[in-house]
Amino acid sequence: MSRAATGAPVKQGSQYWIRNIVNDDVLRQRFEGMIGASGLDWFSPLAKDQYKEYQLCSRDVYERLNMSSRFPYEEWRKQFSFWAGWPRRQPVWDGLAVDTDVNAAGRTFYIVEAKARISEMKGTKMTASDPESRRRITKAMYEVYNIYYGHKGDFDKWTNGCYQLANRLTFLHKMNSKRCMFGFQTKLVLLNICNAGYGRTSDRQWRDYYKRVWPMMIGTDHEPDNVLVINFDVR
Repeated sequence: MSRAATGAPVKQGSQYWIRNIVNDDVLRQRFEGMIGASGLDWFSPLAKDQYKEYQLCSRDVYERLNMSSRFPYEEWRKQFSFWAGWPRRQPVWDGLAVDTDVNAAGRTFYIVEAKARISEMKGTKMTASDPESRRRITKAMYEVYNIYYGHKGDFDKWTNGCYQLANRLTFLHKMNSKRCMFGFQTKLVLLNICNAGYGRTSDRQWRDYYKRVWPMMIGTDHEPDNVLVINFDVR
């Protein structure tokens, strides 16, 4: 499958909030302002499309980014072959959007990962059981760790403890390594929902979490290049 239908009703959690933010004019404008953008072309999760979410290798994403003007779909699909399980088992993204107004720096593609609680982030591990899949995933992540972060931090955390965040970073850097080919830069938005219902996580708790996790992963408490950490209060 190159796209995942996730149209079932939800009443809480990160999926509930990303749907509300993207489909509500006021919330969407507020969120776009926080990432330094406006009037983005959102293509997931949209109410009119039953809130479908997409893998980056999908034809839907290829077409919405107008990649057909550059190369055929099969060429786009091949760019994601670095990940184990390709093309059927790729990460599905909570939100995807692209600039409508192209500035001097070119277009920006926003890939969004949303969380409502820190517990969703802690202790995530690589779950692939097939040795070849584990080898390919580890190889892709280690290339990013080595090239972009210079062996700083603890690579073991990328596969054991911070795996979900690590694989999102891997896709970010792999996308930007193809910037000239694709014709746009990519930014990863880590959307952290604050004060949402039971087990709520505060802005301070999110900030403290990232102050701990970045040094473990990349050896600095600064956000990586092209990563936007957004704490969105929903009270």
